[in-house]
Amino acid sequence: MISTQSTDFFWSVRRRRYWRTCRRKYFLYYYAARGGFDLASPQPVREFYAAKRLIPLAEFVRRIANFAMRESFYAAQDDEAPAETLELFPLAARRAEWEFSRMLANDNRVTLLELVAGEESAGNVHHRMLALLDALCGEITRNAWSALSNIPKCDRRPIESPLELAIAELKCFLVPVLAVRRAGEIWLLENTASTDAGNEIAVLGKFAAAKLWGAPPQTVRSFVLAGDGATFTEIGADADVSEVLRGIRRDVEEMSQLIHENGTVDEDDFPADASHCATCVFRFFCRQN
Repeated sequence: MISTQSTDFFWSVRRRRYWRTCRRKYFLYYYAARGGFDLASPQPVREFYAAKRLIPLAEFVRRIANFAMRESFYAAQDDEAPAETLELFPLAARRAEWEFSRMLANDNRVTLLELVAGEESAGNVHHRMLALLDALCGEITRNAWSALSNIPKCDRRPIESPLELAIAELKCFLVPVLAVRRAGEIWLLENTASTDAGNEIAVLGKFAAAKLWGAPPQTVRSFVLAGDGATFTEIGADADVSEVLRGIRRDVEEMSQLIHENGTVDEDDFPADASHCATCVFRFFCRQN
């Protein structure tokens, strides 16, 4: 049994996803890996931390595309660098190459799962990374980016990502890519492979826009970029704000019930769901019940 101190609590889409799929993964990610960056930590903790840093290639490529979109879009605040002249792939490729080299040196905040799986060479992973990135950036550039690049500079709203929000006493995290003003509305864009929490993302977006720009809730809309990078899809258009907040608080209450009075959490209180083991980054370290 592993027993560890609880960490500063927050709510996020990822935290809910882990909680609702595999409680053991939730425990390992948010509690067991804590402090694993310290070489003085026990070996199991360092192993959990190393596993926590792993990311599948497809997710990494999407994150890099997000970075390139943000950098290019907001660079257009500078009159010398209009967005319509900036291509996504060269910027994305430079960032990907930089992070990849740091991964090989074990000096990066994340590491590709494919690099440690031992099923293909680093050269092949590198080749696939650039090919996937080229394809995704190409689709975004040919489709969604053409609309974004025509948005006037005065209507672009720089926004932090990840963005921390305080809703009453609860800390929440949102990961927007871009924010713009359109016809009296605020539009927030996410680029995520999953829309299973579209209502939550949209409602948190309303709180963010109210805090940052004083936007009334009814004027705030949220969109996600389709997996192929070609189209935008609105999410949470009919979300009930009160119901969404109640759902988030139910999550928090359930999660908090497994934190003992002395502030510790125990592995045995978080059962594993074997149906998710095949793709789990902790599968080599997890002791299923």
